[in-house]
This record gives sequence, structure tokens and C-alpha cells, in this order.
Amino acid sequence: MKKKFLIPTLILTIILTLAGCMPKNRAVEKKLADVEPVNSEWADSIGLLNNANAPLAAFAEKDDIIDVNIACDGGEKSYEALCDIINAHNSFVDANPGYFKEGIEIDIGSTHANKKDTFNTFNGYTDFYGFSAYEAKLGIKPTARINYAYISVMDLLDQDQALLSMNKQFDIPVVILYAGDNISNLGDDTYKVLSKFSGLEQVVLDFYMNDYDPQATLEKILKVAPGVKVFDVASGTYLN
Repeated sequence: MKKKFLIPTLILTIILTLAGCMPKNRAVEKKLADVEPVNSEWADSIGLLNNANAPLAAFAEKDDIIDVNIACDGGEKSYEALCDIINAHNSFVDANPGYFKEGIEIDIGSTHANKKDTFNTFNGYTDFYGFSAYEAKLGIKPTARINYAYISVMDLLDQDQALLSMNKQFDIPVVILYAGDNISNLGDDTYKVLSKFSGLEQVVLDFYMNDYDPQATLEKILKVAPGVKVFDVASGTYLN
């Protein structure tokens, strides 16, 4: 007689297990779906909460910081949507210079299912990856505008080809390129990512590679972005 109840019991166990998982998942989705930014005019203007190609992965808003993470696992469309959000943010700040209080930190970046954050942008009021150590030398007064993009070169080459192949440009004047000592022999193609920025004024090299040649790197950068100033973090000086 007991055998008759084996399959129903197994099915019931599976159903209860799945049901036990659902509330947690739904809670996460509900939390993001129900985000109501204090700065709602800004959020609505830049399409932060209703962009199907750039779903909100995480959002934190406090008195002195706004931290946004966009899920970019959708290839080129995701990065183009992220580009639209950042450019819309800068346009909003330009049109509404007094909207955000002075000193607020604003970070908008990409995130992936593997948790690697290859591409991050920020406005300047931060110590993001040691940024404050050389910020003053770049000579850019921080505002609420997104002025900096931070790119991990290794992760870019490893997983973010979509950033290189998308058809839009970020309105960001400074790009910070990071490369640790676990990478070498960076070819010319590495710097093609700079073509994805309009109005590019400066490139910051935060490089720790054993074979890092500052002057050779400068030449590669100027082929892609003629006229930009290139700052070397290691020496604390401009290379041109």
C-alpha cells in the first residue's frame, strides 16, 4: 500500500520546494519594480525604471549618494540603452544645474550575471579605485554630471565585446583604463573602446603591467583619439 503514495509524495515535495523558493525571488523582483526614487523627476527623465534593454539590477539612494547598476547581459542593446541613460542624465544635469545638491556622488555602471562590473561611470565625488589620489591633477571641477568612465581592460577583452561593437557614444570626457599585473601585450584593438566616447578630453592609464611602456601606449591611444591628454597614474604626470 505504501508504494501507491510514493509518486504523489515526491511530486508534493517538489512543489513545496519550488514554492519555498518563489517568495524570495518575487521579493527581489518586487523590490526593484517598486523603486520610487526621491529624485523622481530625474529618474523619469532619463528612463531609469522603464528601459527594457537595460533593466535595473540594483539601486541605492541616500542623502549624499545615488548608486545605479544596470544589467548588461543583453549584448549591444544593453550597452546602447545604458549609453542612453547616462547621456540623458548628463543632459538633465546641464538643463537643471541646481537640481542635485553640491557634493552628491552619482555612480552609474553595468553589472553582469557573473557579478563582474567591467564598466562604471561616476561624477567625481568618490574614492573609486583610488581616484581621489590623482583627481585634482585632472583639473575637472566635480558636478552632478557623469564625467568619468572606469574600464577594466582585462574584463573588457574577456567578456564585454558588446561594448566595443555597439553603435552609440557616451557623452563622457574622461576615460580611466585599468590593467593589473596579470595581463600583458595589449594590442592596438584594446584602445578602440575610446571611440565609444564623444567629446573625449582625457585618458587616464592606471596600469600595473610588467611590460607597460607609457610612450608606446600613448602612441596607440592617439591613433584612436587624436588630441586627447593622457595621464599616467604611476608617474603622476601627463605623457603629452
